[in-house]
Amino acid sequence: MKHRSTLLARVLPVALTLTGVVTVFADSGVPGSGGTQGVNPDGFRPVQRLLDLSGLVWMGGDTFLAVHDAKFPDELQRVRTSLLRLPRSLSGIQWLPLRPHFPGEPSSDLESAARIPGTQRVLLLESGDDGSGHDRIYLARVEPGRIRILDFVEWSSFTSAFNVEGAAVARSGGGYLLIWAERAEGEPSTVVHWTDLSLDPFAIGVGGVTGSALFTLPDELAALYNRPLVGIDVDSQGRIFAVTAFDPDEDSGPFRSAVIVIGCVENGGVEVDPAPTVVGTLDGLKVESVALREDGEGVEVFVGTDDEYYGGTLRQLPVAP
Repeated sequence: MKHRSTLLARVLPVALTLTGVVTVFADSGVPGSGGTQGVNPDGFRPVQRLLDLSGLVWMGGDTFLAVHDAKFPDELQRVRTSLLRLPRSLSGIQWLPLRPHFPGEPSSDLESAARIPGTQRVLLLESGDDGSGHDRIYLARVEPGRIRILDFVEWSSFTSAFNVEGAAVARSGGGYLLIWAERAEGEPSTVVHWTDLSLDPFAIGVGGVTGSALFTLPDELAALYNRPLVGIDVDSQGRIFAVTAFDPDEDSGPFRSAVIVIGCVENGGVEVDPAPTVVGTLDGLKVESVALREDGEGVEVFVGTDDEYYGGTLRQLPVAP
């Protein structure tokens, strides 16, 4: 584990048991439940695990909404959205799988989620899945114990999406901006885009893409990470937190990630810093989402991982004194 800038990433053991209405990593026998079942002939038994946290947003209190990258039609039964509650004891993270009704076919490759600031409404965003045509952005409302899809638009109605893994919504003037970027695997840079978003009626990018700015990893980071941006969130001051990661294209890893501040929302657009600030690094983990919790006294940074064969996990990056 490495220490950088004002925050330190600490990786703690994963809690395996839940008390309550649902078992967090239960071996339920349902495809996509996040677990496996049975004991091997040599006596080894599977370790329960959490699903990938490809997208993550804070919903208030100790509760987060996650999205999972289940594909259609190959992974029809896999959970696509869930609620997570931070642990309050050794019983660990509590997990509530959700089964929203998607209009038409189920979602495919949800790789990011974005909360509409000040509301319980969120965006669930398909990545574009390498240009497969799965390019919907769903507007949903999170309610106690459930999530309801309200509407959707398609990326292709205002831009193109090949593999978008980072997106966030920020306040801008009296409205909202959608901010996103391609993960741009194998490149040292990617383009951060933004456009207007309205809720009543729901619309994104009616006039097309409003603006774009090139984000480039400094040489010392480009040497470590091959996916420039895979997660984005914006705090109430407009600071843009992002995730950069290394994936060797092997599901067994090893992985590497960093949380960075790449710029801010200003004057109705995005200002990208020429040199990002490293907030924390996580060796051995593939972070794919960052979520900010604000309690009036400061910003707490949480990350979600998709460690492929190892499953996912949720962790807070503790603020250095």
